[in-house]
Formats: sequence, structure tokens, C-alpha cells
Amino acid sequence: MLSGVRTLWKLVIGVPLMQVSWDYARILTFGEWTKLSTPTPDWYKVVAHASHGAVFIVPVIGLLALLGTRWLSRRLDGVRLARFCGVLIAVAVGVNLASVGLLIGATGVVDASRLFLSVPCALLMVAWVLLSVRLVVLARRSWGGYATIVA
Repeated sequence: MLSGVRTLWKLVIGVPLMQVSWDYARILTFGEWTKLSTPTPDWYKVVAHASHGAVFIVPVIGLLALLGTRWLSRRLDGVRLARFCGVLIAVAVGVNLASVGLLIGATGVVDASRLFLSVPCALLMVAWVLLSVRLVVLARRSWGGYATIVA
């Protein structure tokens, strides 16, 4: 259960921090979006807005899971509580992974050079992907943790 709570805190803090860091690095090292050499298709704007929305949905799910875990810890046994936490972790991690993958894939289709606006942006993009993969591993461990309790 403690592993699940740690994962939730990484979701609540890590995901928005990556987005804010990337945007700040872009502003400092590249500048405004108007400097792009290729036009931005309308469908890409929808993907980008959805991905940015997910950045705020993921921590909300994490906070709800943290609060729910705290509240339910007095009402449920450990197995059901771990399942509740595990399901919310899986949902939040899935939303994060889908949004990161969709944004990177769509950006690559529109103009791959946008993935590398600057060295700090490229490094932060790689860090965000690594954080997302790490969250998947941690979510998998959370699922495995209550599976062994049941057995």
C-alpha cells in the first residue's frame, strides 16, 4: 500500500512539474509558438489541448485516490483498499501515458523538428517519457502487491 501512495504522489507532483518545466524551457530557449516554420494543423491543436488537459486530470485522479485511500482506510480491509488504490493508479498512469504518447506521435507526424525545439526541451521530453515509463512500472508493482496479498 505504501508503494501505491508513493506512486500517487509522483503522479500528483511529477506530471504537472514535467509540463510546467517543458513549457518554461520552451519559452526561455525557443520563444513563442509563432516562430515555428511549419503551419500547425487544426487537428494537432485538438491533440495538444487534450494532452495538456490530461496533465491536469492525472494529478486530480491522484489526489482523489490519496483522499479516498485515507478515508476508506477506516472502512475497508487492506485488500479492497489496495485494489481501489491500484485501479486509480492504473487509470491515472494510463491517461498520462496515452497523452504523452499521443502528443509525441502527433508532433512527429506534423513536424519532427518540433520535438527538438531546444536541448533543454528535448531533455525534458526524454525525462517525461522516462517518468511515464517509471510510473507504469510502479503501477504494475501496485497491482502485483495486492495480488500476492489475496493469494
